[in-house]
Amino acid sequence: MRIDAAHPSIVRDYWHVILPLIKKACARSNGEYDPDLMLDHILDETWVLWVATDPDIDPFPKALAATRLEEWPGDKRVCRLIFVAAERMEDWQHAFRTIQDYARREMCDVIRTEGRAGWQRCMNWTPKAFIYEVTI
Repeated sequence: MRIDAAHPSIVRDYWHVILPLIKKACARSNGEYDPDLMLDHILDETWVLWVATDPDIDPFPKALAATRLEEWPGDKRVCRLIFVAAERMEDWQHAFRTIQDYARREMCDVIRTEGRAGWQRCMNWTPKAFIYEVTI
């Protein structure tokens, strides 16, 4: 399994192939994202789309992730993992090192994401906060 950053021109050409996984990510976003918005961010290069494949078995994506770089106060640089959409996350999570290497090259201090509690079991990251919401 490997994970690579997808060039925006490739994303546009293969959008129909990755759209099912994009829709899966949107379904988990509580309305924060939709496919058109995601495509816009990828094409204008404010997000990097990462595509996990197993080319020896199947050329179709097994997982997608998106990141963006953020500057925080105090000169803290953050690589924000915006979403992950995967089939069998345990099969590809080792490829996540590619995103960590990217964040290091970009001089990031941390990679940060929001997600369900199951992420803790899969990724073994340190929880820093909870997100609360009230419908009004």
